[in-house]
Amino acid sequence: MRHNFVIKLALCLVSVLVGSTLYLGSPKVAWADTIYVSGTITANTSWTSGNLYVVQGDITVPSGISLTIQPGVIVKFQYRTRLVVQGSLVARGTAANPIVFTSINDDAHGGDTDNDGTATPPGTNDWGWIEFADSSNDAASILEYCHILYGGYDNWDYTDFYHGAITLYNAAPTVTSCTFQYDYINGIEIPGGTKSASASQNTETWHNTGVVYAVTGDLTIADGMRLVVNPGVTVKFKSNVRLVIQGSLEVRGTATRRVHITSLKDDTIGGDTNGDGTATSPSPGDWRHIWFSNPTAHSDLQHAVVRYGGNGGYMMRCEGAYLTAQHALLEYSSGDGLYIYHESDDPAVTVQYCTFRLNSGSGVHVVGP
Repeated sequence: MRHNFVIKLALCLVSVLVGSTLYLGSPKVAWADTIYVSGTITANTSWTSGNLYVVQGDITVPSGISLTIQPGVIVKFQYRTRLVVQGSLVARGTAANPIVFTSINDDAHGGDTDNDGTATPPGTNDWGWIEFADSSNDAASILEYCHILYGGYDNWDYTDFYHGAITLYNAAPTVTSCTFQYDYINGIEIPGGTKSASASQNTETWHNTGVVYAVTGDLTIADGMRLVVNPGVTVKFKSNVRLVIQGSLEVRGTATRRVHITSLKDDTIGGDTNGDGTATSPSPGDWRHIWFSNPTAHSDLQHAVVRYGGNGGYMMRCEGAYLTAQHALLEYSSGDGLYIYHESDDPAVTVQYCTFRLNSGSGVHVVGP
């Protein structure tokens, strides 16, 4: 039997800069009016500077409709309310006048809107989340210089739901220069499920570098679909979650802008995404693995740091798949770093200039019939 792959180990120096930005206080504007909103927006709408908006019930921006939020606007959400974007959301603050999405109980932004003094301080899960649906307009949707606080909870049909401050369902808006604090998940949530190609769409790109992508359920990239992870992106997996590649995965890190794939408990990159301070810390086996299985669609892993997976015996598995991994660091797996099941007629598996360290099993484990 011949294993068609190349393995070269090179010493890599990994340097991680840890930074966090907290936003306290209100934008530098005075609020002319407090405006109460809820329901479905039926025409292109602007929420204007100088006003404070209170969301009393779910706001829906339907397909073909745009909601524009101007710099300095504060949006306060009452308990269990969400902003659902099926069309487009343009929320472009500035460094001097950011846009704030927060709880009705948050008196630090916009004052005591609920008129109860200090009786109800704000807390995590005070309101729902900002949700982008599959039909939302990726090219037109942007959140820039926004601060998102205290979100993450809703309940319907007597069932509790917890989600990230921004939750994406097959959507890819631009999120830049935004901060997250006191949310159920401080970042972008990918809830899991299956991403399938359509007649008009066969690629999803995770391109936002200033915010974490948190994968909270098993995620499958179906045959014919491609997931692209751009340079500098951080992806974190919730406990026992895996990524199954039946289509293709392109991780496009560079020497100066690596892609990090790690545990949701890992605060050393992307900050405290699960919002629990120092209550939890990452460990090998926190999440499961990335499984490659497509023999014809090429998957590529370039300049990536993959760590704290391995629950189930391996952190990455290649079974009859066409995979190239170069300049990658695989560490802290509770099993093998990379497990390869390879038959003589399988496509090439190329592993070059990669480092495997501190894994409980083998760095690379190759088996075959």
